[in-house]
Amino acid sequence: MKKDLSEKFKLNIFKSLFEYVEYDEKKAIFSHIKNIDLEKKKLTVMSSIQKLELGNDVSEAVEHYYNQIGKIQPLIFKNNQDKRNLNLLNEWAINRSHLHRIEAISRYAVKFQKDIDKFDRPLNEIARIANMFFLESNKSLRINPSGYIQVFWSDKNITTRNLSSGEIQIIVLLTHLVFCEHRKESSVFVIDEPELSLHLSWQEKFADAILEASPSTQFILATHSPAIISKFEYEQKAIYIKSI
Repeated sequence: MKKDLSEKFKLNIFKSLFEYVEYDEKKAIFSHIKNIDLEKKKLTVMSSIQKLELGNDVSEAVEHYYNQIGKIQPLIFKNNQDKRNLNLLNEWAINRSHLHRIEAISRYAVKFQKDIDKFDRPLNEIARIANMFFLESNKSLRINPSGYIQVFWSDKNITTRNLSSGEIQIIVLLTHLVFCEHRKESSVFVIDEPELSLHLSWQEKFADAILEASPSTQFILATHSPAIISKFEYEQKAIYIKSI
């Protein structure tokens, strides 16, 4: 899915290079030079670049481009109809169509970033809730730019083989719950003895974590753990079974 978004973004950028612009009297090259807010356009493009994490080199190039074309804009109306003025008009004409394409690419970039943010939202939610547990052992989950979950231990990238059964259990459970929540699926989720493989301090966080991961899900827990039960209003939410 994320790869598809990237391919679509690249396709839109390439197609924009060949967009034919027809003449429009209202948008003639010189008719509305004064009305073009270059600073606003530059800020929009810079925002797109920052969101796409393209780096300082691209930001500096954009800054230089808009600074240069910004110098032309006021001079066109200060000079008489001499050769210098004609050169300025020609320079503006050359860059005006380029500005049009920059704006188009910026629009594609904004949409692309919104789609990526939407794609990453459940992954970031999984990492955020899982880290409520993992930080105790100096571990953390992070989402890399390609959308893959990575595990770190003291800032060293490790594999899931280095995780305990309880840590893997938390990741699997949260992944299921978060993605079901983002699909807007209400459901009933039954968990038998969730305290197995979980440290006591994790048991105390367990109920809050699953409710946060999927608020619309009804959970039924069968547990022997006082630490898990203590998170609920006992008389309203828990049923004590002494014997069956």
